[in-house]
Amino acid sequence: MSEPSVTIFDLSNLISPSVPNTKQYPHVLGFSLSPNRQWIAAEATDTGFDDAEGFITVISTSDYTFKNLQTTSTGRGSAHNLWGVTWSPDSTKVLFTRAQKIWTVNFNDTGLQRLTEGYAPQWSPDGRHIAFLRSPTQGVYELWVMKVEPA
Repeated sequence: MSEPSVTIFDLSNLISPSVPNTKQYPHVLGFSLSPNRQWIAAEATDTGFDDAEGFITVISTSDYTFKNLQTTSTGRGSAHNLWGVTWSPDSTKVLFTRAQKIWTVNFNDTGLQRLTEGYAPQWSPDGRHIAFLRSPTQGVYELWVMKVEPA
């Protein structure tokens, strides 16, 4: 049996959008590999968590270059409001939660769109629906499914 192929990505060189041209040592909170395996979307913060600005960075799996996507910044201390990054089945959009609202942004960093309120979004395998959670009252959780309009 052969060893599996493993690639290690050094995420210490990501650049924070709030402090451009300055090397930051971000805290990576989560990540998602695109279905076509060409990109990784990483949820990261630029500094310590309590006073951090959250951002999404897309990293190429072939040449390790990266770019930051627009994510409706809510300012310093907002890192804990950004989470749940996941790719559309065709690898063209990133879905994420910021401040209990679900957003999509195109991979080419255009088309930022707020879809609804909720969190923990997931695409359906065919890309036509998004499942997500809502909590109308504390301790009560509802699973919602919404249709996604084609671009």
